[in-house]
Amino acid sequence: MEGRIRIWILVVLFIALVGVLGRFAFEDKHSLEESVLGSSVVDYKSVPYITSVPMGSLYVGELFRYFVEVSDLDTEVEGLAVFLTEKPEWMYMEGNEIRGVPLESGTYRYIVTVSDGESSSSVLNYVLVEVYE
Repeated sequence: MEGRIRIWILVVLFIALVGVLGRFAFEDKHSLEESVLGSSVVDYKSVPYITSVPMGSLYVGELFRYFVEVSDLDTEVEGLAVFLTEKPEWMYMEGNEIRGVPLESGTYRYIVTVSDGESSSSVLNYVLVEVYE
């Protein structure tokens, strides 16, 4: 008799544990995300993005040219703004084209950002500038 009571107690505890764990497993995804400090829900279908790949290296004194191609599933390309968030001194932007002539060798970091006015995305790039020998 005492063995049956222990089994029933274990069964009741198991059912209670499954109920508590099940509550967390099936709880609304957004309410879990909102309960974490600093989290936010991002709809990646509405975020603009960069589709082109820049040149990776060039020589000192050579013209650097990179036409930035962008896309967004819910905004026309004409409604997107492209800009350099971070760049070396010799680099500048004309329309959607990044240009410049490096005068020293080295590895240069630059960040390109695309925005639709509500959301944006950025790509970190590097360009290696070498001395022509």
